[in-house]
Amino acid sequence: MITKKTSTLGLLLPDISNSFFGELAKGAEDKASENNYNIILSNTNDNPDKDLKYMEILLDRGVDGVIMVPSSLSAGEILKKCCSLMEQCQKPFVLLDRIKIGDKYSSVAIDHELGGYLATKYLVENGHKEIACITGPLGMLNSRLRFIGYKKALEEAKITFNHKYVKEGNYHVEDGELLVEELFQQKVTAIFAFNDLMAYGVYKAARKIGYKIPEDISVVGFDDLFYSGIMEVPLTTIRQPSYRMGEAAVSKLIDLINTPQTSNESILFQPELVIRNSVKNIVRNS
Repeated sequence: MITKKTSTLGLLLPDISNSFFGELAKGAEDKASENNYNIILSNTNDNPDKDLKYMEILLDRGVDGVIMVPSSLSAGEILKKCCSLMEQCQKPFVLLDRIKIGDKYSSVAIDHELGGYLATKYLVENGHKEIACITGPLGMLNSRLRFIGYKKALEEAKITFNHKYVKEGNYHVEDGELLVEELFQQKVTAIFAFNDLMAYGVYKAARKIGYKIPEDISVVGFDDLFYSGIMEVPLTTIRQPSYRMGEAAVSKLIDLINTPQTSNESILFQPELVIRNSVKNIVRNS
């Protein structure tokens, strides 16, 4: 089975209920079908133990290669074991979105630092100075890079960084809802949530205490999920080209399968600020 091709690819995703990953999967499946490949999808429910377990199952099924978005809580050692397993089986491997390991493996992502910078800069341009952020797990490179972008925009505007304005979440709605309660007490005027799901949690918590968006609190998200554009107050957010990222990951994996000597590369997409109605412009001289 090590040498025979099965025309199947493995796709490991952390949360298929998140439409960002649904779009990734759609792009991947369409590109695979176009090239006469089938995809076996495994949903890990953001459980790092399942990262390794499902990787082993996919390899047992004889997939020709694997695309993996690591779980948000995936410890470095578990991800290293997954990568080591792929090397032992001599199967090509592409890391997608949540990248931890650097240049050793092919990867597809967006410029997370630029995304964090654009989100925060937009809030600054609208007069906000008390800008909080709800990060993803800071053990993950994508979260750290968005955080660097956030701090860069503050520094550029000569706004003092306040560690009390930073709360670390796990990319789920519940994190945004719970963590923002403390931020409301800090009297911040704006919140940058590191994904749209946590931004939805901010909306939910605001509604509970009678806050209106953007009159009482401004919010910027990250991802541009479908629902962000059709909410009662459409969400300003950073768009990730998730469908194209899924396509690119499959294209790179097929290249690695067909031409094993193909060099590994990091494919970086550019984020885009999508301006809607969730940010209030504060008059600076009021």
